Amino acid sequence: MSFYTRIKIVFVHIDLIEGVGKDEKGIEFLKNVGADGIISIYSGLKMVDNPGACF
Repeated sequence: MSFYTRIKIVFVHIDLIEGVGKDEKGIEFLKNVGADGIISIYSGLKMVDNPGACF
């Protein structure tokens, strides 16, 4: 069963994931695996494409 079967929104706390950088490639990876948005306690994350979206 996927996350979208139950119509849930998936946010990922990027500070708690080991091995995923907080750079453009890391954020793009999270977007490609299906995360709807990211959470971080630090500022300075880079936008991937659409400023109006969660990413």
